[in-house]
This record gives sequence, C-alpha cells and structure tokens, in this order.
Amino acid sequence: MLRGTTSWSPFISDERAAGAMLTTAPAAVVVTGLAAAAGIAGLTMRHMPKRGVWATVLLVGLAGIGAGYAGGLGSPIAEPVRVFLDSVGAPLRNVYKLEPFLRLPLVLGLAHLLARAPLPGTVGLAKVRRALAHPEHDRLAAGALAVVVVLALAGGMAWTGRLAPRGAYDKIPDYWSQAAGWLSSHAAGTAPGQARAERALVVPGAPFGAQLWGLTRDEPIQPLAETPWAVRDAIPLNPPGAIRALDSVQRLFSAGTPSPGLAATLRRQGISYLVLRADLDPATSRSARPALARAAIEGSPGISEVARFGPDIAPPTVEDVVVDSGLRPPLPAITIYRVGGAIPDGPYLTDAASMPRIAGGPESLLTLQADAAAAGRRELGAALLAPDAAAAGLPDGALTVTDTPRNRETDFGRVDDHSSAVRTRDEARRTLNRLPDYPVPGAGLVNAQWDGATVTASSSASDATQLGTVLPGAGVAAAVDGDKNTPWVSSGLDHAINQWLQFTLPEPREDLAVTVTVGRALGPAVTRLLITTEAGTVYSDPVTVGTPITLVAPSESTRWLRITAAETADHTWGNQFAISEAQLTDARGGRAIPARHDVVLPESGAAQRWVFGQETMGRSGCVVTPGPDGAPGPVQCADIAIGPEEPGPLRRTVVGPGAPSVIPTLTVRARPGQALTTLLADPSAPSSYADAAVGDGRGNGGAATDGDPNTAWSAPQSSTQSTAPKPILRMRLPSPQLVGGLKLQLPRGEAPARPTRIAVDLGTGRQIRELPEDGDSATVELEGAVTDSISISLLDWDSRININALGFPEKMPAGLADVRARAPTVRPSPIRSPPRRTAPSRCRVRAAPLCGSATRWCVSGSRPARDSCATVPRSARWRAIRRCRCPRGAST
Repeated sequence: MLRGTTSWSPFISDERAAGAMLTTAPAAVVVTGLAAAAGIAGLTMRHMPKRGVWATVLLVGLAGIGAGYAGGLGSPIAEPVRVFLDSVGAPLRNVYKLEPFLRLPLVLGLAHLLARAPLPGTVGLAKVRRALAHPEHDRLAAGALAVVVVLALAGGMAWTGRLAPRGAYDKIPDYWSQAAGWLSSHAAGTAPGQARAERALVVPGAPFGAQLWGLTRDEPIQPLAETPWAVRDAIPLNPPGAIRALDSVQRLFSAGTPSPGLAATLRRQGISYLVLRADLDPATSRSARPALARAAIEGSPGISEVARFGPDIAPPTVEDVVVDSGLRPPLPAITIYRVGGAIPDGPYLTDAASMPRIAGGPESLLTLQADAAAAGRRELGAALLAPDAAAAGLPDGALTVTDTPRNRETDFGRVDDHSSAVRTRDEARRTLNRLPDYPVPGAGLVNAQWDGATVTASSSASDATQLGTVLPGAGVAAAVDGDKNTPWVSSGLDHAINQWLQFTLPEPREDLAVTVTVGRALGPAVTRLLITTEAGTVYSDPVTVGTPITLVAPSESTRWLRITAAETADHTWGNQFAISEAQLTDARGGRAIPARHDVVLPESGAAQRWVFGQETMGRSGCVVTPGPDGAPGPVQCADIAIGPEEPGPLRRTVVGPGAPSVIPTLTVRARPGQALTTLLADPSAPSSYADAAVGDGRGNGGAATDGDPNTAWSAPQSSTQSTAPKPILRMRLPSPQLVGGLKLQLPRGEAPARPTRIAVDLGTGRQIRELPEDGDSATVELEGAVTDSISISLLDWDSRININALGFPEKMPAGLADVRARAPTVRPSPIRSPPRRTAPSRCRVRAAPLCGSATRWCVSGSRPARDSCATVPRSARWRAIRRCRCPRGAST
C-alpha cells in the first residue's frame, strides 16, 4: 500500500506496463519501498510541522485500505469487511479512493526530509558545492542525494516514456464510424429522442475492448453510436435476469452452433441487428472466435447479412506461421446482420391471462423457442416467468416446466465458458463471490443429486475456478457414466500428484474393490495410484492410460474410498489427473455399487409441458471459413472441441402433483466421431479412417473420402514429435479393384500442413513418392495391384508453425483433403502383378533365349505358350520370363 500499488488491476492486467512493473519487478519493489521509507522518515522527524495530524491521516488511510486484505499478515476482520463491501457497502468497494490519505503524508514527509538538506536557494552555492563534492562529510547531504537517486529510479517509467499502457492507438478506425452511421440511418426510431430506435447487439462479447489496432477497454462503438446497442462484457450493468438471457445466446456464438430459435429469442430481447466484429485481439480479448460467431449467425434461420464495413482483418502473421490453427481467417472488419420478423419497437399490450408461464430462468426461453421451431409450432411470443407472475399477483396459467436455473458457480470476470457443472445442494463453494451465480429471484434451483454412492473430487476442470476454459463435461459425473470417452479431469491450476476422486457410501461396507481406467490429460500420464480407505492404503502396480485395472481395498469396514494420483511417467508433479471410468464393486460377490448422477427439479405446480435440455451442448472442433464470392471455404479444424455436459442419457427427477400422462418427444444430437462417420458412410463408396486431431467428421479420417475438397483429415498434434510414428490414413474400397495410382486433393486452408512425401502400400510393399509443393492437387503413379485396402503414410510435410490459442508455437500436423484411387494409365506387366487369388496360375517360368523381335505380353491368361521373347539389349543373354498363352480377347 505504501509503495503505491493499491490498485488491483496491474496485478492481473499486464497491458498496464508501468503498474505491472511496480508490482512484479524486484528492482521496482525495492526503490518504491525505499521512497516510502524516506517519506515515513521525514514524517517522523522532530521538527515536522503537524507531525501528529499527518501521522494520524496516514494511519487512517492504512486502516481503511487494509481492513479487507485477507492475504498473508492480513486484517483479522477481513472477511466481514469484504462481505460489507460486496453488499450494502458496494459504493465503497474501490478502496483506492482512500489513496490521498497515504500519498499526502508521504509527500509532505519527503519534502520535509529534503528541506533539511543543503540545497540551492537555502544555503550558499559554495556550501552546496562542498556538500555535493564530499557527501560523506554531511549526513543530510548524503541522505538527500540518496533520496533523489531513489526518486529518479522510482519514476523511471515516467522519464523513459513508458507510462502509456500497451495497445495505444491514434484513433478509432473509420469503419466503426461508418457502421455507427449506417445504424443511425437504418435503425433510428421515429419518436422524439430516438425512443423507438432499434437495438444492435455487438458480437462476440468480450470482457473488455481489446482490438488488434489498440486497447480501448470500453467498446469502440460507445462514443460513436446514436442508436441503442448492447454487448456482453465483464461489467454488465444490467439486471441478473437480462444477463442470463444474454448468456444463452452468447453460448451459441462461443460454440459456433446455429439454432432455429436464435432469431425469435433475439427479437424478444429487443435485438434487431447483430454487429459482428473481426478486429478483436485474440491474445487479450478472451472472446469467442469471430469465425465461430459467424457460423452460428449464418446457420440460424431468420438472420440475414445487410452491410459490411472495413477491410478483411485477421491477426498479423508471417510466412509459414499460422495463428490459432487457421480458426482466425480474414473476415470483414464489421458485418451487420438483420434479425428478421416483426419486432416490437416500443411498449405494447398483451393479455396477461393468455401469456404462458415458464417455471425456470430467463435462459430457458432460447430452448423453448428452438423447441417450438423444431416441432413446427409458432413462436413462443410474450412469456412470463412464474416467479414474476406470482410476485405480480397474477392468476396461475398454463405452466411449462424447464430444468433451469441450475445450481452453478460462475466466474463473473469472463463472458464465455465461465460456469461450472451443475452442483449438488450441499457441495462446497470454490469461488469467493458473495453469490455463486447471477440470481433468479423467486425461482428454485435445479440441483444435482447422487443415487447410491456420492462421488467428489479434490478439484475439477468443470470448476468455475478452472484456469482457461471451464469444461462442464469434465466433472466427477463423467467418471461414473459408463462412457470411457468422457473423463473426469482435475483442475489445471493444480498438479496431478495428490489429486483424488472419492466415493462416499451411504453406510459402511467391507471388502471393496474398484476398477479404474486412467484417462489422457494435459502433461505426463499418471502411472501409479493410491487407494485409501478408513482402514488403510494400497498402492497399485504401474497403470497404463486407457487400460482398466482392478484394485482391492483393505477389507475392513469403511464409509469412503479415495483414488489418488501417486506417480507420473516422468516422476514429476505432473499437470492434470484424469479418470475415464471408475466402478466400485463388492470384492466378494462382484456386484457393482451404484453411483448415479441425477438432476432434480424443485417442486412445481400442475404443469402442462416439461421441456428439458442441455445448456452447454459443447463445441465442435471445426468451423467453415468464408470462400470467394461468399461461398463456403475450407473447413478449419483444431483441438478446441468441448464435450457436452451430459453426453449420454439425460436423467431428470421431477417432483409434482400426481402422475400425469406424458407423451415424450425427443430431439437427438449425434456425437461426432469415427463411429458416426462409419455409420453414415456409403457401403458402395470408398471409406477411410485414421487417428485425427478432432472427432468431427469434417476433420477426422473420414473427411479424406467424403468427396468435399474443403474438408480435410488432420493428423493429431502428437504426430509432430520426432519420436512419434508417422500418421497413416487407411482407405477401404468397396471391392477389390486394380489400383495404379492415387488422385490427391491437398489441404486448401491454413491448416493442416501439406504433405511433401508419402508412402503408399497396396498390399505389395511401400512405394514412396514425392508430392509437388504447389497446387491444390497431385497425381501419384504407382506400380499397380489388385486390392481393396490402401495405406497412405505421411512421411514429410511443409514446415509450418502454428501459434496455438495459448500463444505457444508448435509444429503444424499434416493432413489430406481427398483421396481417390485410379486405374493404371499403362497396363502392368504380369511380372509386376501379384498372383491371382481366384486360382493358381499354370504359367511356367524358365530360362529362355532372347530374340530380337518384339513380343506380346499377356495381361491375363493361364495356358503355357511355345515361345515368348522380349526386345532387350543384346548384351543380355538369358532372363527368367513368365510365358503364358494369350487367350482370345485378352489385352496385350
């Protein structure tokens, strides 16, 4: 506090160069500490005027600013002070308003300290020269000189011109002014003061305005727009219900997922236009990728493009360097979309009795609109949340029950992927916010509940405190859902070692065993486990990722069993611990002990309909980039996919009056992966499969035979390691056929990298071929063979570097866009053809004299011939040849 680092923002915001240096650089800490010490020394000097008054002011400032500090050597009353500042004392939360209580006494103390020194104007010049020449003879002169040096060093950021924060800019680009002017012309209202003007929503939302051209913090449109606009940022000055409703559409933009209910939802939120911006800085904006927001908008019916402004913008790069795996393609700086349909442009009247009642949160309205559109019903129209209707004293109406609002924790400083998995009623808090989530007054929370054993963990990637993207599908429920593809993953803030997953039983049991499958996670794999119960501890043998291992716990009675990571492959602390599946059983009888995760709705009145679904449906790893003339361009894929929170069956427990008769309807979403690709494949067409960076059919092995040159198989990132095996694409033909070459379509987008050398195996051995470095396609000639299986190994590819989403460089893996088998251009010689599989050949091979005349070579045949000669140089005397009689009609 005394050093001048009271403000919290430089501790987390590195673009504030001067403030960040004062908080982190050791030299800056030392010199500012010395400057504060000099001020206190001057303040405590005997001849300091009003010394007691200024010392009291300093102490009041220290007490006021430090009362809520809860760190090391913190205030003993920190917690009640923080609760006060988070509630009724919110106007006083910015405690650096008390900074003058600290700075004024310290400055006066410095001034008094320097006033005692022999400075020009206070003593003669001769004495000043003697003091400067020999400061060791004058303690005051030496002290003053030291203070001046400390002050000069402490203000180094000022006199070196580095006070300005990173991201300084000259002006807001003209395209923002043009977009604001267009909205003023087309969205302006007719009532006085623009009362009926149409509102625009700026997407994607971002915590702060951080653009490629500069850091504004506030939105660039703010000083330019004359019509209403909205944005989802880190400081939403709106009621919590409005934030929850806006977050429902923000999730679609972040995931790149279109919705048939998006347009209707936006209309009911008062949104007439969408302003899609592509100039956000990918490193600091912490926003959704503009290409994903574009995919969600353009794939949703009822929304159409109406204007573009500015040049195409993408993050700056250099040759052979790709940013974010190609997921940041050049897009128009600003694209404006019109939300179609009739939008109320002011207050209107409706029959309150006919308005549907919704039991749930505002975020459920998007789900209801999408459900109505999918079923072919009319839009939901004006709706009323049941708590609001009850608060207004309105009579009960037709009630639609939803599975919202759910019991979650939210990181209020982020706008995307910031909410935890659904929590149980008594689950411990992990965030320090006064409220865990944006509240819905009057609505009961939808809670998670365990049936049988309760499963908890030391931490989870589904926690709101997770570093980076929060993964609701990586919670503890994923470890007991029976799906090996959905693991529980520990938080990225902690090491893998000592992370644990625990089963808590409803009553003590003996003779327990647990079957554990360790999953893949960030960092070195966990190779040894520790099984702990109330009765003792058991160490496992070395375990392998993906391989189940059954461990028997101590046989004595226990109420809980804990699985802890005890060792990693490289004997370090590791990064994350993952368990794909864990099953608790009775070691004697072999019976499984259930641990089922349910979602329980609060009790509601008589309902007309129930509508359940997923708030977080996950994110694909692929996005369609724009091509020429507005046509779809290359599909770019990367390892950014997020699984849904509930990838398997939805389990909902409803508490209500009676047992009504229900006619269920389902909307099923397919899970991307090789199994889906195989299911959708045409048995009469070629198919392919391979290890891939993504499970999406537009980027996995099946993309190489889908006939679309814009989709490309991308090998996994691990294939770029020098010790890793080369990526292999295996292609299956509908039936055996003669293959003499391949037609290859090379990747068109920035990712994956283009192969330059491949090895092809038709079942007769590898044939290595070089590929051209330019062009979108390549033709490979091969020694022909009859086969129904082709293996293509990528041996080498161009040296392209990818700057991933975390800002780290990595090698780009290779891939192929399309592969087609070709017949040979020249009929192969029987010498090079493999033997026929249908029947053994009766052709004889013997040494035969050569002759100078040409001969006919049979492509097929089985009868012995009398003589067969080949035209060869006379220097060759003898050669083994296959002699076959050419049957009538055979090719020669």
